[in-house]
Amino acid sequence: IRDEIDRIVNADEDKLNKAKEAVISEVMNALNKKSIQSAETILSSGLDKIYSLQKEHKGGTLDTNTRMTNLLAIKEYQEQEDLHTIYNFGQYFRTLNTALSGDLRGKVITLGGVGNTGKTSTLVNWSWNLVNENEGAMAVFLTIDDSDKEFIPRVICYDIASRLYTTNQDLFNMLNINKVGTPYLFKDNLEYEAIMQERETSFKKLFSLAKDDRYVVLDSTDGRTLDFVQTIIRTYTERYPSRHLFFFLDNFHLMQVPGYEDGRTKYKHASHEIKNSAVKHNCTVIMTAEYKKVPPERKPNNNDLGETVALEYDSNCIIHLDSELHRCREQTRYFFMTADGTNNKYPIVESIFGKNKVNSYKGSVYYKFYPDKAFYDEITEHELNALAAANGIDF
Repeated sequence: IRDEIDRIVNADEDKLNKAKEAVISEVMNALNKKSIQSAETILSSGLDKIYSLQKEHKGGTLDTNTRMTNLLAIKEYQEQEDLHTIYNFGQYFRTLNTALSGDLRGKVITLGGVGNTGKTSTLVNWSWNLVNENEGAMAVFLTIDDSDKEFIPRVICYDIASRLYTTNQDLFNMLNINKVGTPYLFKDNLEYEAIMQERETSFKKLFSLAKDDRYVVLDSTDGRTLDFVQTIIRTYTERYPSRHLFFFLDNFHLMQVPGYEDGRTKYKHASHEIKNSAVKHNCTVIMTAEYKKVPPERKPNNNDLGETVALEYDSNCIIHLDSELHRCREQTRYFFMTADGTNNKYPIVESIFGKNKVNSYKGSVYYKFYPDKAFYDEITEHELNALAAANGIDF
């Protein structure tokens, strides 16, 4: 039905354009034959004809009954029960569940930050939790940054970590992505058998979700162009109209846009087209954007979108990730120590809401981040200050 509607709309637009071209050709021929004194009359007549064509073509849009019907449709849309669903992003993202408790359909969420601040891991957490915690949700993840062989171990490790965090801290501390991705390198380790059992459990969950097309992973070998992104969104929304598609793109800047060489023009076009796809197919697009020039003395903000400024307007929500440990190294105020006996510093990641049109929430959320496990756990500001105090930082 949608294909037929698109065909009719496009055919109607072509018909209007051809009619306008015929009027313009008629005006040009008349101007070549008549005197200068009659030029104003010819142009005026041509404009009147074009106005009549436009009015006839857009008659439905300008009709009062049509507008009333549209208003009624909007009212009924907003009263649908599924629009009042609060999607669960996971038990370790409590504030995010509130911050994005609105209509997520037709929305674009941009997650920005400099390199190595945990953007990919964040999307792994969100995408996995959304399909496991929400019956009507499905996730399609296009990873351009990493291959699927690099990406899948993050997903499996995160799922294991989520189970172990509150049930087996000792095994949690010994877990990491490498032990999941290349297990036989660690076959002589004490924890090998336990991690292999957990790994098997998590892969069974992934196989089940993948079989039902509820968790789909694609990488750059499948495609990385804007056209491919649009094809993915259309394919899965049409295949599963009763599901809510969450499309994840990592990352926006690595997507290819054939025919656009200039960076600013390229990203502006890509941003607009992705937003159009989200709206047209009534899905949610969540994607990462990488910032190149954020000075170490400050946190990222919307200005760091730079030549991708179109994202600031097209995104319904913009979240910046900041790790002071990454920015300031040894001068950091926020970190926590690992409990695995290595005394390594792990980062506290601040999630800064630069824009939120989904909900009224503004502000920051803080997380303990375990990069080697792709795992986040939200902490309160009181817990943040307690960590800083324990580290000898005087507020």
